[in-house]
Amino acid sequence: MSNSTLHDALRGVPPPDWTRRPNAKDDRHAQARELRTKGLSYNEIAARLGVSKSSVSLWVRDLPRHPRLSYEENGGALPRAHADTGRMSGKSGQPSVQTK
Repeated sequence: MSNSTLHDALRGVPPPDWTRRPNAKDDRHAQARELRTKGLSYNEIAARLGVSKSSVSLWVRDLPRHPRLSYEENGGALPRAHADTGRMSGKSGQPSVQTK
């Protein structure tokens, strides 16, 4: 008996419940989608839900992206790196001081 014969014989018969794998993160998946629609970033969602950023990316990749603020709309501040050095600032948000 081949696989096609077995497939034809079982056509229309649902698989037994014991063969179905539960999705352990279904509730977090829904929460991630809700948070993304509210404008949170992948990193913010991952931290809030305690999941990886890659999981968040898979769950919300079909949702539209929110527009980023322009330089002027952001109060003239660069969001992540300093224009003069391209380096990240410390926790205080102040430029890091380099010593020679």
